Amino acid sequence: MPKKTAKYKAALEQLARLNIKASSNQETDYRKLAEKGYQWDCRAGEWLCLDSLPAKPATDLTRVRVWAARESVQHCAEQVLQSLTQAGFQLIEMSEPYPCRPPQQNESRIYLTLLKE
Repeated sequence: MPKKTAKYKAALEQLARLNIKASSNQETDYRKLAEKGYQWDCRAGEWLCLDSLPAKPATDLTRVRVWAARESVQHCAEQVLQSLTQAGFQLIEMSEPYPCRPPQQNESRIYLTLLKE
C-alpha cells in the first residue's frame, strides 16, 4: 500500500473529482494528473491545473548536471563536454564542483551550460 502523504491524498481526491480511477501506484496516479495538465504545488498543498496557462518558448540553452565521486567529477564533466562539443554544442559556462551534503559528501556536481551551434 502506498504511503498516504499529503500529496498522494490530494492526488486521490483530485482523481475522484475528475472521475478518473486511481491505481495502487502513486507514480501512475501522478502521471494521470500530469496528463490532464495538473501540477503539484507544495506551497499551496494542492494539485493545480496549469494546462490553460500559455507556455513560454523553450530556451536555446542545454543544461547538464554531472554528478559523480568527488575525485572523478571533473574528469567526468570533461568527458561529457567533449562528447557534446563533438555533437555540435558550444560551452557557455562550466561551474566549479559543488560538494554534496551528507550522506553524499563524497560526491560532487558540476553544471554545464551549452548552446547548440
